[in-house]
Amino acid sequence: MSSVKPSLLKRLVQDLVPGVPVSYATLAAKGISAQLVYRYVKTGWLQRLTSGVYAAPNHPLSLEASLRFLAEESYPLHVGGKTALAWFGYRHNVSPTGEQLTLYAQGRTKVPKWFTEHFQCRVSGRVLFDEPNGVPLYLANNHPTHPGIWVSEPERAALEMLSDVPENQGLEEASNLVEGMTSMRTSVLMALLTKCKNVKTVRLFLHLAKQLKLPYAAALPPELLPTGSKSRYVRKLPKGTLILKS
Repeated sequence: MSSVKPSLLKRLVQDLVPGVPVSYATLAAKGISAQLVYRYVKTGWLQRLTSGVYAAPNHPLSLEASLRFLAEESYPLHVGGKTALAWFGYRHNVSPTGEQLTLYAQGRTKVPKWFTEHFQCRVSGRVLFDEPNGVPLYLANNHPTHPGIWVSEPERAALEMLSDVPENQGLEEASNLVEGMTSMRTSVLMALLTKCKNVKTVRLFLHLAKQLKLPYAAALPPELLPTGSKSRYVRKLPKGTLILKS
C-alpha cells in the first residue's frame, strides 16, 4: 500500500459518522477511488449497503440519517400518515414493539432495499392529491426535531392516515387521533380537501369532523368539496359497518 493510502484510510475512519450512509460520490470527493473502496469493504473498514452506498461497519444505521440521505439523493419520498402525526405529537397508542414507519412515494419510486432491510416501514404509492407540476402540497423539511426530512404537515398527514382506513389503518384509532387535532388550520384543510382525489377520504374526514364536533367542522362546506356522487360508501369493518354519505 502506498504512503498515500494510509492517510486516506485514516481520513475515512475519522470522517465516517457511525450510522450515517455515505455515497460513493462523497468518498470520491475525498480522493478515495473505486479500487480503494472495494479494498476497504473487503478488509472491513467499510460496510457496503448497496452499489454506491456505504456506511461505517459494526454500527446500526440511524433512521433519521438514512431518511436525510434519501432526501439528499433526491428520492421523492416523505414521511406521512400516522408517523408524521406522531412526530407532531399526535399519538393514541404506543406500540411496545415500536411503530411502523409510514412513507409515501411519488409515482413508481421504490425505496432502496438496504433501507427496507434495516427499518420496518410501509410505503404507499397512492396519489392522494391533485398536485400540478408535481409540486407537493404542505410538505416541509424543517421539522423542529427532524430537520432535513420531508414530512407531511399535520393536516395532510391526517388525510393520508384516513385514506388508509380500513385496509392499513383502524377506524377507531384514526377517529381518536383526529379527535385530538382541534387546532388544525381551516385554510389548509380546505386547500387539501379541494385537491383530494379520494372521495372516501374526503367523506370520512367530514364525517369525523362533524361527529366529533371539531371546531373547524362548520367551516368545511361539503358542497364545495369533492364528495362524489349521491351513492353511499359502504364498507364492512371488523366491528360494524362504515357508511359514508356524500
